[in-house]
Amino acid sequence: MAKRSPEKLLTLFESNQVVEFKDIQGALGNASRATCFRYLQQVPYHRSYNANGRYYTRKDPSRYDRFGLFSYGAILFSRDNTLGETIRRLVWESEAGWTQRELQDVLRVRVQVVLLHTCPSGSHAWIEVSEAL
Repeated sequence: MAKRSPEKLLTLFESNQVVEFKDIQGALGNASRATCFRYLQQVPYHRSYNANGRYYTRKDPSRYDRFGLFSYGAILFSRDNTLGETIRRLVWESEAGWTQRELQDVLRVRVQVVLLHTCPSGSHAWIEVSEAL
């Protein structure tokens, strides 16, 4: 068995813009899920915020647009990793707030459920969710 190392993951990420978990397992010699996650902690990566987090990419700030988003076809990534954290940051950085529709258009996914869990009740001072959910 070939020696496992974080460098194998770095090589995988350098040769592919986006990979799936099975690719990570393969690069680590068909390692278990736990082993893969242990090695992933040692390399800079992001998980997709859509497709159930199925895809991985290396962290590369130059890929991300002004909203901190990167897309590879229909696969979407955020510099904040999760959809909830991305929404929090976008709202926090905004001068005028966002409507649910605006967030949905920018993030290219449905945001209603995440908004309900991300934005506490009574927080309308910092986000406008005036459209019918």
